[in-house]
Amino acid sequence: MSVHKNQIVFTLNPVATYSTMNTHIANTYQAAAPRGSSRGHAPGLEGGAGKAQLDPEGSGQPPRANPGAHPDNRLVEVSEIKGLPEEARAPGSKALAVQRFDRVPGGDPVHMEDFAQVFGQFPNDKYRFHSYANIASVLWAEAGEEAIVEFVRRLVFSVVIGNADMHLKNWSLLYPDRRKPALSPGYDFVATLPYIPNDKLALSFGGSRSLSEITPGQMRRFADTARIPASPLWKIAVETAERAATAWKGLEQADLLPKDQHASIGKQILAVAATVK
Repeated sequence: MSVHKNQIVFTLNPVATYSTMNTHIANTYQAAAPRGSSRGHAPGLEGGAGKAQLDPEGSGQPPRANPGAHPDNRLVEVSEIKGLPEEARAPGSKALAVQRFDRVPGGDPVHMEDFAQVFGQFPNDKYRFHSYANIASVLWAEAGEEAIVEFVRRLVFSVVIGNADMHLKNWSLLYPDRRKPALSPGYDFVATLPYIPNDKLALSFGGSRSLSEITPGQMRRFADTARIPASPLWKIAVETAERAATAWKGLEQADLLPKDQHASIGKQILAVAATVK
């Protein structure tokens, strides 16, 4: 359940640890991003990504393209959110508060479309008919090399953490200047395997939907289908997997997760990262 208030989205979920996990996975992704990339700030740091990205000079203008950014987000007590229906106020529960990146100060919308919309698919078909290579092909044509690099980084990261739910609606184009599309900031990164063991990727990745490994052949097939240069992709995959594994090992907040979830996610990250060499 999501509640939109001003420029913040509050995600409420009956599974108490889902929002906590989502926040820690976001921290892992940001820690895994290469130095010098256009990544966002971790929750709690000054000048969070949401504000910096939405209005970089206090101009009130639409945000500039920043494909590496992760929106500013933090966990809040549900009791602190005004205007919620009583049935949403479970005692002691938390919500994931995310700064909206499709709004400018004042609340005016920035045009955004997810890839189900891009491909003309109904929401119920978000797991069907298209592959990650199809998304990459559009990004290559419309948003360029930087968007492809970030897309591959997020895709590899999703496999590494065991995120089976990166369907068409979890990838979007944002139009910062209302004309040229850019890959939107990342959203909905969560390890789904603790909830659905032995699950598969939402879409085909180089002819595979496996969450247990990423292979050079798979990456070549992905590039060939998308008609994008293949040579830099494996290096991106190796770097992302290595950094994700290192970031997870050093993520102190991960200890806040229940032991079974912590063990499941850690096993997944280290096992898949070991295949990407």
